[in-house]
Amino acid sequence: MKKVFIDSDVILDFLLDREPFIEEITQIIELAIKREFDLCVASISITNLNYIIGRLENTRKASSKTKKILKLVKVENVGQSTIDNAVKSSFKDFEDAVQN
Repeated sequence: MKKVFIDSDVILDFLLDREPFIEEITQIIELAIKREFDLCVASISITNLNYIIGRLENTRKASSKTKKILKLVKVENVGQSTIDNAVKSSFKDFEDAVQN
């Protein structure tokens, strides 16, 4: 099955109902639910999301929203070689480089 990687910002748009992106990410989530593709995130993204939501809202909501997203995505492990390649890449966004 095809994998579609999304980064922390996209997930935050969804979990925090951030405009103007909520409609687009909701459509992507719906396609993933229909098994059109696997929606994937790097493992570190989950940690970052939980921390950010905890700071913006509270730890209870962070835990709840983390559980919600884990039902929708496949978490991909990131190893040393992936990080090494990301550091060497020309991507402006490091998280995008890691998930490439």
